[in-house]
Amino acid sequence: MDEEGAPPPAPASPSRTPPQQEPKPAVLRWRPPVRVTSEFDSERRLFSHRLSCRVLDGLAKLRLRISHGAGGGGILWGPTDVGLLARNFSVVVDPATRGAVLRGAADLAGSLRLRASHNTKEQQGEVAITANLRDSPCKIELSSLVPPNGPPRATFFFPNGEVSIKEKILDERDRILSVNGLVKSRVLHGVCTAVYNDNVMSIKYRYKVSLVSALFCFIN
Repeated sequence: MDEEGAPPPAPASPSRTPPQQEPKPAVLRWRPPVRVTSEFDSERRLFSHRLSCRVLDGLAKLRLRISHGAGGGGILWGPTDVGLLARNFSVVVDPATRGAVLRGAADLAGSLRLRASHNTKEQQGEVAITANLRDSPCKIELSSLVPPNGPPRATFFFPNGEVSIKEKILDERDRILSVNGLVKSRVLHGVCTAVYNDNVMSIKYRYKVSLVSALFCFIN
């Protein structure tokens, strides 16, 4: 009870909570229904154009690739193919040869991943198993042709490149271990790649802007 003669306490003013504003919808990144990508290969003097669009509610991509020469006695028209590409499955068809390349992949137990490919024209395929090295971004892969023609190839992947070791047959008696690899690095607005394959060193620089992509090759 209040003490005698003390004024009654003033009533508490109701707290006014500002009305909550509805969250504004996130700005969606707009992408055209059909995407066109053009690329120029300075080594083969070849233009490559790719037209692609999303299908099956965005689960797959339909792609058409057309290539033609840049003139000057080079290749007039390159190979044309049509492909349906998804995350774990893809099929690329060559209308000229009526052949197709099928590729598939699946996650196995732990950090193992299985991938396989088959060329219907050459009747040859490849099977590979990839394993991640714990929490490291590096991984190792063992791959073999189907039907096999020798021991499997071992490839070590790291963030900026890869190194592979495989057996190479020089003749019926001599067999050697061939070491190939590549290293990538970003330079300015492009990617520079150094490739070592069969004792041949080549350097490729891919420069890409919003509308044009160019590929320059230097072979030593």
